[in-house]
Amino acid sequence: MKLTMSDDVRVEVTTSLVEDGEFLRFDFEDWGQGIVERLKERLLTGIDDRIRRVSGVGLTLVKQIVDQYSGTVWVENRVEGEFTKGTRFVVRLPNGC
Repeated sequence: MKLTMSDDVRVEVTTSLVEDGEFLRFDFEDWGQGIVERLKERLLTGIDDRIRRVSGVGLTLVKQIVDQYSGTVWVENRVEGEFTKGTRFVVRLPNGC
């Protein structure tokens, strides 16, 4: 949302139980300009990582919190194979954590 030039911002959040109810999955989808593949890897790097960061500390904190609960977080295209159609951030946490 931070990089969207339009005043019309759309974000959808969905939740589901996956892997026979073992995990909670949260999908945060936007319809923005998308994120190129090479930058997706860098979005969730740690504060101490020596590579150049492309975002603030918000996503780094999300990753640290999710890691503390033995979860996973990743970034993917909202539409498979079409990064220009928006982004999906996925958080997966053990059910009951």
